[in-house]
Amino acid sequence: MVSSLRQRRAIIYDRQQATPALLYVFDRVEGTGKLVVYIDGTLKVRNELNGKREKVNTNLIRTGKILQDLSALRNKKVYDLLWGRLD
Repeated sequence: MVSSLRQRRAIIYDRQQATPALLYVFDRVEGTGKLVVYIDGTLKVRNELNGKREKVNTNLIRTGKILQDLSALRNKKVYDLLWGRLD
């Protein structure tokens, strides 16, 4: 996963999500892959010191898959291409 993020083909900002999200697009042997990283997401975790549940802001990878078609990622009403290319 880390190598896919480092060797990305494009980084896209997804404006349709309630939580800001970056899509990392990368090439794989199987085809073009996509990882979705949610920025400043909130998780509820248990504090190990006092046992209480608390909210923690974090960036997390929620989904990933191999794409058959990149045309949806070219929709400028939904996505902003921040870096790279989708050709």
